[in-house]
Amino acid sequence: RDLGDTSDVGMLVTHREGEGYRNSVYGADGLWRPTASDQMRVQVLESQTEYPDAFASANGLLQGAFDGRAIRAGYSHDSQNWHWYGRYEEIDPEFRADLGFLPQVGYSMKLAGLERRWTGETGDWWSRIFTGIDWNRSEEPDGTVLEDELEAWTGVNGPMQSFYFFDLGQRTRTWNGVEFDEQFAYFELEIRPTGSLYLHMGASVGDAIDFANTRPADRIELTPNLTWNVGRHLQLGLDHVYQRLDVEGGRLLEANLTQLRTVYQLNIRTFVRAIFQYEDLARNPDLYLSPVSESEEQLFTQLLFSYKLNPQTVLFLGYSDNSFGNQIGDSTIDLTRTDRTLFFKVGYALVL
Repeated sequence: RDLGDTSDVGMLVTHREGEGYRNSVYGADGLWRPTASDQMRVQVLESQTEYPDAFASANGLLQGAFDGRAIRAGYSHDSQNWHWYGRYEEIDPEFRADLGFLPQVGYSMKLAGLERRWTGETGDWWSRIFTGIDWNRSEEPDGTVLEDELEAWTGVNGPMQSFYFFDLGQRTRTWNGVEFDEQFAYFELEIRPTGSLYLHMGASVGDAIDFANTRPADRIELTPNLTWNVGRHLQLGLDHVYQRLDVEGGRLLEANLTQLRTVYQLNIRTFVRAIFQYEDLARNPDLYLSPVSESEEQLFTQLLFSYKLNPQTVLFLGYSDNSFGNQIGDSTIDLTRTDRTLFFKVGYALVL
């Protein structure tokens, strides 16, 4: 329900039930804009849940009916030169929203940030510069710190649609009952040197967590990619992700993921697309607490033909397959096709 020209309130109710099971969520939310640059959002939800006794017992869930609450409140100021914001969340361990997507419950989170912006003038080599700082802290109900993070960043928009971004931070995280102190840095560069070529590079280095073995690690991740429009009909896209994790004792793992995407536009109605994706993962089993394979390979390919009959109807004809290979000790499986799929699809847009 709109309240004037700038604010509103709303209500939400969902219900789901089955044999021995039910989940209901109800609540209210509101948006208030006191000025053109300021806004405040608030949402309060309550849930009532009950799982079948056998299911609850098998999965370590609460027996019988239980209630939970979720609260979210945030304030933001966004103007040409300044952006500051704050947010608070608290979600009970007993809160459930089974008709939505809620990956985590049982925590509270505080967030605050400030950013300053500058706009370039005619003749400046840059068009926009911004710098900011951000802090967030999340805890379990008993006070255990899940994450306490402080970071600062700077970004610049320059010539040839270029963008430079640098982020530096530190955080404390708790995993599996162990607290880890981390420092990290991230750099990003993107540029369009010509109208047909786009280049991007992301780089992340710093401390990390070896989640599989609950210990500190050093992490490097590189994400180069390019998009090239070759003439008026062909587009090529090449993406790569490289990730390395080192722990005390040596190299834990090294992963490479490469994807090539090509699209050929025959005419305004028809195009052909091909995707090739290859993943190569190498591990050092001696550094793992549980048995793992020394190496894994995966290859995914997809070919797609699309034809638009009219503005409302599109036909798709495609083929895809997956291949897998690995090495465990002296046992080696070369890259072998595991499945193939041929599919046909018709899409029709209804005009109501």
